[in-house]
Amino acid sequence: MRNPNLIGKLRADLPALARSLLDQVVSLASGRRLPTYLVGGPLRDLLLDRPSLDLDIAVEGDAMALAGELAKTIGGRAVVHPPFLTATIRLPGFHIDLITLPRQPRGYGPQDHQVYGADNGPNCVQATASSSTSRTLA
Repeated sequence: MRNPNLIGKLRADLPALARSLLDQVVSLASGRRLPTYLVGGPLRDLLLDRPSLDLDIAVEGDAMALAGELAKTIGGRAVVHPPFLTATIRLPGFHIDLITLPRQPRGYGPQDHQVYGADNGPNCVQATASSSTSRTLA
């Protein structure tokens, strides 16, 4: 089976303002050498060829700082959620969530995943991007 250009499809399906925001996230993250990944519902929607009204971007680094920098760049506002290491930037009819990937100790592997209970979210598995279902953006 041929590997489709999912990032190209994602960009083509986004409204112009959202596409611009995605491009700026990728540019800022690349400049900081922070790998970014499309995750969550938007990835599912992309694979199922359904529209999505948001983007969930996981960052191997400080997502809240990246969101703050992005907000300054676009003249917008980032709402940060420190307990969760996440941030949200809202646009009319669209929003982007930036998520900090947890750092894992050296030697951490799939055999070491821990499934968390209701206190940490239903069916959440602590994992790095390399062991998660994701599509890299930068």
